[in-house]
Amino acid sequence: MDKILIDVKCPATSKSYDFWVSKKLKIHDGKMKMIEAISGSEKCEDILDVNNLFLYTENENGLIDEYQTFEHAGIKSGDTIMLI
Repeated sequence: MDKILIDVKCPATSKSYDFWVSKKLKIHDGKMKMIEAISGSEKCEDILDVNNLFLYTENENGLIDEYQTFEHAGIKSGDTIMLI
């Protein structure tokens, strides 16, 4: 299966969101899609500043390199990441 299901915690909205993403998708592109979906869902275009948001893992890896794919970053289905 090419897609993984990840849980994204967003402190700016105090909510968590589930996203299906391709393992081959670049982290940056996935982040942009997540921001767009969260902003649309919350009906707040200005709550998430695209230029100042980063993805973090809750394990020892910390900041996720946006130029990697989800697969190369080691993100697996069921993982939780934070959009900070």
